[in-house]
Amino acid sequence: MPRKAKPWWWEARKGWYANVNGHRKFLGEQPKGKPKSKKGKTSWNVPDDIWETYNKLLGLKPSKGDAVITILNDFLIWCTENRAPKTTERDKDNLSRRYGTVFEALDFPLL
Repeated sequence: MPRKAKPWWWEARKGWYANVNGHRKFLGEQPKGKPKSKKGKTSWNVPDDIWETYNKLLGLKPSKGDAVITILNDFLIWCTENRAPKTTERDKDNLSRRYGTVFEALDFPLL
Protein backbone atom coordinates (compact mmCIF):
# COMPACT_ATOMS: atom_id res chain seq x y z
CA MET A 1 0.00 0.00 0.00
CA PRO A 2 1.47 3.40 -0.94
CA ARG A 3 2.28 5.94 1.72
CA LYS A 4 0.31 9.14 2.12
CA ALA A 5 2.19 12.11 0.69
CA LYS A 6 3.32 14.64 3.28
CA PRO A 7 6.14 17.14 3.77
CA TRP A 8 9.56 15.93 4.84
CA TRP A 9 12.83 17.59 5.83
CA TRP A 10 15.83 17.16 3.53
CA GLU A 11 18.89 17.78 5.70
CA ALA A 12 21.40 17.98 2.83
CA ARG A 13 19.40 20.78 1.16
CA LYS A 14 18.21 22.37 4.42
CA GLY A 15 14.61 22.59 3.26
CA TRP A 16 11.13 21.12 3.35
CA TYR A 17 10.02 19.06 0.35
CA ALA A 18 7.03 17.01 -0.73
CA ASN A 19 6.32 14.70 -3.64
CA VAL A 20 3.26 15.92 -5.53
CA ASN A 21 2.04 14.10 -8.64
CA GLY A 22 5.38 12.31 -8.97
CA HIS A 23 7.46 15.49 -8.76
CA ARG A 24 9.54 16.70 -5.83
CA LYS A 25 8.49 20.20 -4.80
CA PHE A 26 10.38 22.62 -2.57
CA LEU A 27 8.09 23.98 0.17
CA GLY A 28 10.48 26.30 1.96
CA GLU A 29 13.22 26.58 4.50
CA GLN A 30 12.77 26.10 8.23
CA PRO A 31 10.80 29.16 9.44
CA LYS A 32 12.97 31.60 11.38
CA GLY A 33 12.41 31.60 15.12
CA LYS A 34 11.01 28.06 15.12
CA PRO A 35 12.87 25.18 16.77
CA LYS A 36 14.51 22.62 14.53
CA SER A 37 11.99 19.99 13.46
CA LYS A 38 12.45 16.40 14.51
CA LYS A 39 11.17 13.18 13.06
CA GLY A 40 8.74 11.34 15.29
CA LYS A 41 7.76 7.68 15.13
CA THR A 42 5.72 8.07 11.97
CA SER A 43 6.43 11.48 10.45
CA TRP A 44 8.14 14.84 10.77
CA ASN A 45 7.10 17.61 13.13
CA VAL A 46 6.08 19.98 10.32
CA PRO A 47 5.77 23.75 11.04
CA ASP A 48 2.40 25.38 10.32
CA ASP A 49 3.87 27.62 7.60
CA ILE A 50 5.07 24.58 5.66
CA TRP A 51 1.66 22.86 6.02
CA GLU A 52 -0.03 25.96 4.60
CA THR A 53 2.34 25.98 1.64
CA TYR A 54 1.77 22.25 1.11
CA ASN A 55 -2.02 22.63 1.20
CA LYS A 56 -1.87 25.53 -1.29
CA LEU A 57 0.26 23.38 -3.57
CA LEU A 58 -2.36 20.62 -3.43
CA GLY A 59 -5.16 23.11 -3.97
CA LEU A 60 -6.72 22.48 -0.58
CA LYS A 61 -8.58 25.35 1.04
CA PRO A 62 -8.76 25.86 4.79
CA SER A 63 -12.07 24.69 6.17
CA LYS A 64 -14.51 27.13 7.67
CA GLY A 65 -15.74 26.70 11.22
CA ASP A 66 -19.37 26.29 10.21
CA ALA A 67 -18.70 23.62 7.57
CA VAL A 68 -19.53 20.72 9.92
CA ILE A 69 -22.78 22.34 10.99
CA THR A 70 -23.76 22.91 7.38
CA ILE A 71 -23.04 19.26 6.58
CA LEU A 72 -25.11 18.09 9.54
CA ASN A 73 -28.00 20.30 8.51
CA ASP A 74 -27.76 19.08 4.90
CA PHE A 75 -27.86 15.52 6.25
CA LEU A 76 -31.10 16.27 8.10
CA ILE A 77 -32.61 17.80 4.98
CA TRP A 78 -31.63 14.68 3.06
CA CYS A 79 -33.20 12.51 5.76
CA THR A 80 -36.43 14.50 5.49
CA GLU A 81 -36.56 13.83 1.76
CA ASN A 82 -35.37 10.20 1.74
CA ARG A 83 -36.18 8.58 5.09
CA ALA A 84 -39.23 7.86 7.18
CA PRO A 85 -40.37 10.68 9.51
CA LYS A 86 -39.62 8.59 12.59
CA THR A 87 -36.05 8.00 11.42
CA THR A 88 -35.56 11.70 10.70
CA GLU A 89 -36.81 12.65 14.17
CA ARG A 90 -34.48 10.12 15.78
CA ASP A 91 -31.49 11.50 13.85
CA LYS A 92 -32.46 15.07 14.71
CA ASP A 93 -32.71 14.15 18.41
CA ASN A 94 -29.31 12.45 18.32
CA LEU A 95 -27.67 15.44 16.64
CA SER A 96 -29.28 17.94 18.98
CA ARG A 97 -28.08 15.94 22.00
CA ARG A 98 -24.51 15.77 20.68
CA TYR A 99 -24.16 19.12 18.93
CA GLY A 100 -27.05 21.19 20.28
CA THR A 101 -24.84 23.64 22.14
CA VAL A 102 -22.81 24.27 18.99
CA PHE A 103 -25.95 24.95 16.97
CA GLU A 104 -27.22 27.32 19.68
CA ALA A 105 -23.88 29.11 20.08
CA LEU A 106 -23.72 29.86 16.36
CA ASP A 107 -27.43 30.76 16.25
CA PHE A 108 -27.95 28.10 13.60
CA PRO A 109 -31.38 26.47 13.62
CA LEU A 110 -31.33 22.70 13.46
CA LEU A 111 -33.41 21.94 10.34
